[in-house]
Amino acid sequence: MILSGLAVAQGGANFIIGNQQAKEQAEFEAARAEAIATATVADAVNKFSALGHRSAQEKARAAREILQITRQGASATGTVKASAAASGVEGASVDAVLSDFARQQIARIEVATGDAEATEDQLQRQRDSVAAQGTSRLFESRPRPVAR
Repeated sequence: MILSGLAVAQGGANFIIGNQQAKEQAEFEAARAEAIATATVADAVNKFSALGHRSAQEKARAAREILQITRQGASATGTVKASAAASGVEGASVDAVLSDFARQQIARIEVATGDAEATEDQLQRQRDSVAAQGTSRLFESRPRPVAR
């Protein structure tokens, strides 16, 4: 009888200790998940900020390039008009040269614009990747059910 009483007491003590360990484990998991969530959000904010900065730089670069192309086109057009006027040349041949300059300028602007759009698309894919990684890390950091 005394042995069975001791066994019951031991079982009760084991149950209490097991519950305490499970509670401590659950608290640890919750704190871990919160720390991971905080770090994940901070990391995502930093990455999004860097990508936003890079995007702004690329847009500014593309705008400068297009401005440069426009200036070069205006300069070339002015030179052709001045040369034609100085030499007394006019008509279809001058118009053809001016049209060719305009066509080249438009083609270069389209290339610069296409490059800028491709870069922005790449940056958007990187933003999507950062968001997916963050979501995955948050999901994986959730506390798991404690086995008893």
